[in-house]
Amino acid sequence: MVKIVLSSGHGLYVRGASGIIDEVDEARKVTDMVAKYLKDLGVETVVYHDDVSQSQSENLDRIVDFHNSQGSHDLDLSVHFNAFVCSDRQHSSREGLRRGGSRATNSQDDGGESLFLRKVLSVRWPK
Repeated sequence: MVKIVLSSGHGLYVRGASGIIDEVDEARKVTDMVAKYLKDLGVETVVYHDDVSQSQSENLDRIVDFHNSQGSHDLDLSVHFNAFVCSDRQHSSREGLRRGGSRATNSQDDGGESLFLRKVLSVRWPK
């Protein structure tokens, strides 16, 4: 069975920015939604939301430590948003890092490998 470990960016006390969206609230919603869809498809999922960290450094350490403590699994996915107000959509961004084998690449052009997740979750930009 495929096992995917998911986490949301930032934490309950390390809030991140709030602009167009609240980074923490939205990342948690998306993480839980993706986990639900994956479970419905028979994928074993493990979800982590940091509810204890008091600093950015502690938050990052906890997220990485959680992913690394999950034993053998097929994919790590950490959902993170950058909330900022910008009137020009050309300056909006989404980034991702995917690891396949021994190399990491930017997920904006992944040759179709993350098509599954794009089908599970369609991202809608604010108008």
